[in-house]
Amino acid sequence: MKSTRIACSLFLAGTTFLSAAEVDQPGAIPWGPEQHGVQTSLMPLADSYEVGKPMPFKLEMKNVSDQIIQYDSQSVGVNDSMSVVRSSGESVPYVAGPSSTFGGKRPLKPGEVTVLCPRLDLSGDYLMIQADTYTVRFGGADRAYGEVPFPPSNELEVKVAEGTAIPAQAATEKLLGILPDGKWELSLRGEALWLICNRTGHKSDMLLVKLEFHKGRPKEEAGDGKGRVLLGSKDGVNIYLGEQSDPAEVEKAWKGYRAKIVEALELGEK
Repeated sequence: MKSTRIACSLFLAGTTFLSAAEVDQPGAIPWGPEQHGVQTSLMPLADSYEVGKPMPFKLEMKNVSDQIIQYDSQSVGVNDSMSVVRSSGESVPYVAGPSSTFGGKRPLKPGEVTVLCPRLDLSGDYLMIQADTYTVRFGGADRAYGEVPFPPSNELEVKVAEGTAIPAQAATEKLLGILPDGKWELSLRGEALWLICNRTGHKSDMLLVKLEFHKGRPKEEAGDGKGRVLLGSKDGVNIYLGEQSDPAEVEKAWKGYRAKIVEALELGEK
């Protein structure tokens, strides 16, 4: 399974390169546009990045109004709230899947800065596995239970070099092209990949299929009763069908799903 390692340098669009240490200097990273009395700022937390390892950023918000603002950040940093675009103008797929959120109002006084996301890891949320220059920004989010929505942040340009991606990311890229139109989506969660079908819009009616990636056969969890089924191997990595909903129901929603997954990942089915 071909993979890609990413090493990247970060710089502001149209300006010079900045290290993570340099962005701590006052004025090094500009704020995004002011909307509803607030601004947001996206900052890198590392000097270089690799696929398969964290790609951390920090997102802050500043109150530039003369009033106390009540905000609720539960919608920030989840459910595709970032914008990641390739040099060609093509948007990079969001692959972290849906997330349930909860929160409540918090006050932000005039002139105060709050950290909305202390560590926002793009490596697990977006499929940045091609060598390219990406434009990255926080795209904004709704207000949830707060008084104001969150405006877009400043833009960062991220230069990405070829290297090595983790197997689950490489598999995600291949499976994106074979998902049935409509209600199926992918959710990349570390070393595992979930295939999710929301048939009616209700969580209780979701179909789930989990793929696991291991270099050796994993020990079965005591009392699990479900086990894992080896689909095949690729480049020394064993790929297993893990937890899933009733296979008959999954088959109804995606006819021949197992064979199609095996074919897309170029596995010899076991």
